[in-house]
Amino acid sequence: MAHRCQASLKSKEGYKELLESHVEELSSLQRLHYASNRYALLLIFQGMDAAGKEGAIRHVMSGVNPQGCHVSSFKQPSADELEHDFLWRTTRQLPARGKIGISNRSYYEEVLVVKVHPEILQAQQLPEKLRHEKNIWDERYQSITNFERHLHRNGTRTIKMFLHLSNEEQRKRFLGRIDEADKNWKFSASDVHERKYWTQYTKAFEDGLSSTTTRHAPWYVVPADDKENARLIVSKIVLDALAGLKMAYPKSTEKRRVELQTIRKIPTMKSDETRTSLISLFDIVLTFVPLHSTQRTNESWLTLRQKHAHIRPAAAPYRLTKTTVASAAKTLRESRRFRVTAAIRVARLQNRT
Repeated sequence: MAHRCQASLKSKEGYKELLESHVEELSSLQRLHYASNRYALLLIFQGMDAAGKEGAIRHVMSGVNPQGCHVSSFKQPSADELEHDFLWRTTRQLPARGKIGISNRSYYEEVLVVKVHPEILQAQQLPEKLRHEKNIWDERYQSITNFERHLHRNGTRTIKMFLHLSNEEQRKRFLGRIDEADKNWKFSASDVHERKYWTQYTKAFEDGLSSTTTRHAPWYVVPADDKENARLIVSKIVLDALAGLKMAYPKSTEKRRVELQTIRKIPTMKSDETRTSLISLFDIVLTFVPLHSTQRTNESWLTLRQKHAHIRPAAAPYRLTKTTVASAAKTLRESRRFRVTAAIRVARLQNRT
């Protein structure tokens, strides 16, 4: 049975405060999830057009480190994707251990949109017998539940959220996309066309959710007419999912602790050693001669190198990069001994990058 979720807030200030609290906690749990590297978390968002899927993802996951998170959006399948089974294109985007994968729509489109528009099924490269199979939807439901059970057995936790939007609220949001210039790009004539199939979509969602909600991959029905409450509900669902995993930061071995203590004993550089280090860096900068430059520039470089010839013999020429120049400039300018000459040198280097 799918879980029905509710939330209630009395003010915008309360919403912002609570969402910020959830985002902060989610950020902390995500770091632990990434470090423990034992589970993967797959978040699936489904809903009618304008239900607020993208907004929920953007607000709820705003504090998550992008390095440990990946968002995939699935729309009309490409020609290449149609050459494979209906789970293939989403399987390629599954999160690795320690990561959070977010699916804005998913393989459930194949038992929702395709069920409402059976002509799509006829266009897929399926054997003739399968295209006319009466129980094809039941078989697809079974394929999905078996797939999600397989994921669970291998450490991927699947959380599915259906953002339940009313017909009237969708109409208001569509009108808003027409009235607000910066939202025009979100609206298309096909959105209005699909509203004609509202009853069919409702039935397809009811059948799909009831047939595929399981203990290891539950569906959560989130009221979506109120965007702010919907985001709070989503954030709480994700928090509970992460908190329910048995995670811990990796423990250091005795060998690693000894290594860390050894690193702590590294002596501080003496002033003479620091000067030597700066001289080495300055010499490296002096030897970064452009491979393609004018005669006039080469002469100025040669003069400057001769001036500092006592530091170290010139090395082989290298090609300059802006990163090298910026790094050298920062280090040399921190030294009083080389402040003047570094400023001159960096000016010439920046003219060549």
